[in-house]
Amino acid sequence: MTVRRYRAPQGDGELLIEPSISSVIHSLLNDIQRSPAYRTPGQNFARQEVLALAVEYSTKLAQWAGVPASQISAKLKSAELNPDLIIATGHQPEWFHPGVLAKNIAAHAIAQKLCQSGKSAIAINLIVDSDELDDVTVPVPSGTREAPQIIPLPFFTLKKRTPWEEVRTQNHLKLEQFSQNIIETLKPWQFVPAISALKMPSADHPSIHADLEDNEHVSLSQNDARLCDLIASVRLQWERSEQIENLETPLSQVTSTRSFQCFLLDWMRNAVSRCHAYNQIVQAFRDEYGIQGQQRPVPNLLVVPAIDDSASPERLPVERVEVPFWVWNQPEAAASVERERLFVRHVDQQLELSTSRKVIGYLPSSPDDAEAAIEQLSVWAKEGLRIRSRALTTTLFARLYLCDLFIHGIGGAIYDQITDRLIETIYRQHIPQFLVVTATLHLPLGEGFSATMADVRRHQSLLRDLQQNPWRHLPSCEELSSRADLNHQMLCRQLAQLRQERDLLLMEQKICDQKADRNLPRRTRRQRNRQRYLRLNEIRSELLTIVSPQIQKVREDIETLRQEVAANKILKSREYPWCLFPVELLHRLVTQIQVAADLAIQK
Repeated sequence: MTVRRYRAPQGDGELLIEPSISSVIHSLLNDIQRSPAYRTPGQNFARQEVLALAVEYSTKLAQWAGVPASQISAKLKSAELNPDLIIATGHQPEWFHPGVLAKNIAAHAIAQKLCQSGKSAIAINLIVDSDELDDVTVPVPSGTREAPQIIPLPFFTLKKRTPWEEVRTQNHLKLEQFSQNIIETLKPWQFVPAISALKMPSADHPSIHADLEDNEHVSLSQNDARLCDLIASVRLQWERSEQIENLETPLSQVTSTRSFQCFLLDWMRNAVSRCHAYNQIVQAFRDEYGIQGQQRPVPNLLVVPAIDDSASPERLPVERVEVPFWVWNQPEAAASVERERLFVRHVDQQLELSTSRKVIGYLPSSPDDAEAAIEQLSVWAKEGLRIRSRALTTTLFARLYLCDLFIHGIGGAIYDQITDRLIETIYRQHIPQFLVVTATLHLPLGEGFSATMADVRRHQSLLRDLQQNPWRHLPSCEELSSRADLNHQMLCRQLAQLRQERDLLLMEQKICDQKADRNLPRRTRRQRNRQRYLRLNEIRSELLTIVSPQIQKVREDIETLRQEVAANKILKSREYPWCLFPVELLHRLVTQIQVAADLAIQK
């Protein structure tokens, strides 16, 4: 496995795009020209399923947000949902920083340039609503440039970690107040955040539902809205203002498709071999990157004893094997729920599905009974059972079946090197491309300070040397003459005497170390060493009083530097939510990425 390391841009307004948009576009065009029918029927079917859901969800989300529907949706309906190329990206439905927003911008820009090259291409954003919501605040800077601080502003109330798709809100006023709180907190910085021009969906908007399958649906009603849809609707307003027309679909919709259920069944049927391959590949990644521990970048899949094997007492119990999917049951009303690991074992021509605590149910294990298995999965889904992909299997499915190019941020790009090896080892297919895109934007909080941690460490080293070796830092007689609290002439004579005495003591010590006085009794040598040591300490203490102003000054400098370094972490952070930024800065980011895409076509 080739080690590829990525580092977030450090400077304000800097982009990371790797490989270049030019090479990605040319590679995509070459792939489609070299083999016009390079997709399998299963891949084509998966694309059509997901695109159909994305068109419906995107259209209704746009209506709900009060913005024009994407022109892409209309084109896809008339083109039988069969574009030449699909560019995908995805992220949790949180208030993410502009570096994540850059992926959406790049997906749109690349799709547009591919269309200009004569191919039909669309961009789609996967809303990873199966991830858990645990932090219900966003960091907002307050204070002054010299003494900034972070105010965590809450946008929701949550008692316990819960998957995003299960979090619903009936109080839009809280979210509207959240916007006002941001605006008020940022007022001292004298800029207007983008969220001031964006609105939560109107409280008098009619109820809208994006139907999935039968009774399963994503609610877009203002009376019982999913929090992730609300946040997506705010982002959609800004994207439409910049003519960004990506399709959107929640992962919870994608996992309801027949294609995903086939993907899930295939993994469960081959759970033992997949578990072995998965763990080997993850461990190879750890070895390459020097990662210690078994939890990073992802935990190993487990093999654990069966919960209950009373049904077959005549033979040894078959162990349960973990598969890389989450499972939970839809909670009651506003209750919270935690995701659990999913385990599988083969029992009497069936697949037993379980969590770490209980058996969920059974599916036919034979490929010949796939229809019955899919039907049972659909029944469970209607009853509220959620089976969702985890991080690696989400991008694995997207890259294998859904898209021709997946756009990652830095974290996802590092981990998707594991996905590359999974595709190569398990599926033995051509590895689809992925692109790494991120950006660093700083809020206009004033110039940062020049102080760095290196400056702090340098001054700490100077302080230690002043305290341990004050004679190295003694002021000259001219410098002492400026100190009104000292008789500098007498002090100069005293310093000269102390220096001379210290030099003599050190010379004696050197002679002793060279055993020139080895003829002296050992006790005598020890006494003399002790006397020299004590006198050197006395001289050091006397000299410390002379350099005490310097020591005090260095201590004050260290404190100032620490404050400036701490201020820089706030002033120069790249982690602020995109909605805090002025629209002018966000527009500049759009322009930067569009220019990069324009240059790609010209090459």
